[in-house]
Amino acid sequence: MIKIIIHLLSIFIFFSSTQAYSGPVALPRTCSAIDSEQNSEGIASWYGGQFHGQKTANGERFNKNEMTAAHKTLPFNSIVEVNYNGHTVRVRINDAGPYKRNRIIDLSQAAARELGLIAKGTGHVRLRLISCG
Repeated sequence: MIKIIIHLLSIFIFFSSTQAYSGPVALPRTCSAIDSEQNSEGIASWYGGQFHGQKTANGERFNKNEMTAAHKTLPFNSIVEVNYNGHTVRVRINDAGPYKRNRIIDLSQAAARELGLIAKGTGHVRLRLISCG
């Protein structure tokens, strides 16, 4: 009985050690996240000063004064129209995120300012895909 337990334990150890943890799975970047015929709605947030000058997920430097945004699945360089309370801006996707739950887009400080989102911090927006990557 002990030999069987040792044998089963050694099999378990062997198989568990051969499967390395690969980290979180990245979502594929496709334009099906927002169909150009259909709008996507949800909560937007914004980011600015503390990230100004740091590299974005696509490798360029983040500039809080440019009309850019982070999205989880859209390809980089996609253009998205964002509508909030009657205000509309167009942003270029150059970063990954947002990382907070229930958010669909993270806007640059400039885009948030144009929309009137700075003071509130977040808001319910409608997205429309203008061009895909």
